[in-house]
Amino acid sequence: GGGGGDGARGKKARGNSKKGGRGGGKGGKPPPRQRREPSKPKPLCRVVVRRLPPQLPEEILLQVLAPYKAHFSNFYFIVGDPTLDKFCFSRAYMTFVTKEEMLKFAQAFDGHCFRNKKGEEHRAIVELAPLQRNPRHRPRVDKLTATLEEDSDYKAFLEELEKEVEPLPSAEVWLEQYEAQQREIKEQTRGKVVEHSTPLLDYLKKKQLTKSKVSWQTNTKHPASMFQAAEITKTACRACGITNGQFVSAT
Repeated sequence: GGGGGDGARGKKARGNSKKGGRGGGKGGKPPPRQRREPSKPKPLCRVVVRRLPPQLPEEILLQVLAPYKAHFSNFYFIVGDPTLDKFCFSRAYMTFVTKEEMLKFAQAFDGHCFRNKKGEEHRAIVELAPLQRNPRHRPRVDKLTATLEEDSDYKAFLEELEKEVEPLPSAEVWLEQYEAQQREIKEQTRGKVVEHSTPLLDYLKKKQLTKSKVSWQTNTKHPASMFQAAEITKTACRACGITNGQFVSAT
């Protein structure tokens, strides 16, 4: 009796330990998850300077921006696209260390006037950059570069070019060949009835055969109508004095 009680107690203890191990706490409930604090958004400190002269060299722009060079980084310059015609302008991107430095630069440089040799003026506009990082330019490598000479189609094309082209026969020779061919056709069809058929004639023949088949099937399905037609014909012949296809005197 004592041994059975100890066994039951051991099983109960093992069961409690399993529940505790699975739950990780009292009553088998998992511990509450700790919520992560939302990360603070980074301050927007990247600006774009627009409306710069189309052909403005990058070196000259950096000389103009020399007083602010210690406060910004990640400088990125784009020359104007001449295909845009009157909307062709250069632009520059830069990231400032603090928001205060960015605001100071915007107040000081917004509206800065650039004048070229022709006397044309361009006033810069400082705005907050919509993209707060430098764009990634991944160079695309074409796998077919410098592989034309190894191409099978190109090799076959070169072989065709190297072959000697046979000159076409003259008009007189071609006419003689055509006349000989026509004479040969006439000799082969002499004394024979040649039926000339076209797709349209074939279609009409097929349509006529289909109609005749349908009419024959209709008559065979209705023998009573055929009998009535025969009786009417006989009656008409008697009235006209016709017997077996011959006229007789009606007396």
